[in-house]
Amino acid sequence: MPQHQSKTPAKLILETNLIYKSIQSQNLHLNLVYPSEPTNKPRPLVVTVAGHSAWMTSRYADGMATDCCPTMAAHGFVAASVQVRTSGEAPFPAQLEDVSAAIVWLCDHAEDYTVDTSAIGLWGHSASGHVAAMAGLTSEKPKIRAVVIASAPTDFQAFGGEIQNDSPVLFQLFGGIVEGKKELAFQASPINHVRKDSPAFLVIHGTLDETVPYEHAELFVTKLNDIGGKVEFVTLEDCYHNLATELQTASGYGNEGLLDQLALKFFREHLFNSK
Repeated sequence: MPQHQSKTPAKLILETNLIYKSIQSQNLHLNLVYPSEPTNKPRPLVVTVAGHSAWMTSRYADGMATDCCPTMAAHGFVAASVQVRTSGEAPFPAQLEDVSAAIVWLCDHAEDYTVDTSAIGLWGHSASGHVAAMAGLTSEKPKIRAVVIASAPTDFQAFGGEIQNDSPVLFQLFGGIVEGKKELAFQASPINHVRKDSPAFLVIHGTLDETVPYEHAELFVTKLNDIGGKVEFVTLEDCYHNLATELQTASGYGNEGLLDQLALKFFREHLFNSK
């Protein structure tokens, strides 16, 4: 088993800075937390992507905040927070490739961590939610069972907020303006990968989101419903991109604890006894 083991106060085991991939002289890491109590029954796996912004920064340590991965582990999951390359280091689809590689690494080490490879969930907020959605929709082996996304862009042809043709963020992500990278933008849009056997989705979005229009959530949920997919939609009335009713909050995010509690309930429903 990889090194860097330590105990956390809540009878959990934390393993940090595990290298899951090396590319162009760069090591990519993930952190793991899971119950310390031994078990013969494999546990569901939930993976959170790179803190809150998988395109611009990769703060995978954020996933080990008390209200994120440790919450999942305390309820019987193996929980991982994954570092991906930023768009400044490599344009899309590098971020998707990295998450996919992390999932493969975790499955390859399933016996080490008692992971149920048939019960995998992904979650993320904002750009990280976009990458989680893409990984969930495009992974064939292993099959992803459930995905939770909050304030996530789902259609790069639906302009608004910071999702614009000439947005500096998207220019860096795609290597050019959206209109000049139409095929890449199309392939990078989760809405274009929805299918009947898509994972179950929990979609959370604020109606006043100034960064990613609320319309992105509406369109995505409609597409899932139209093809008979499993989807739950949580609308946060009068909330911005940070899930708060104010643009600036002390922590940077609002509705503290809401996202992880909604995700926990959703993952317990869809990942335990998933076979």
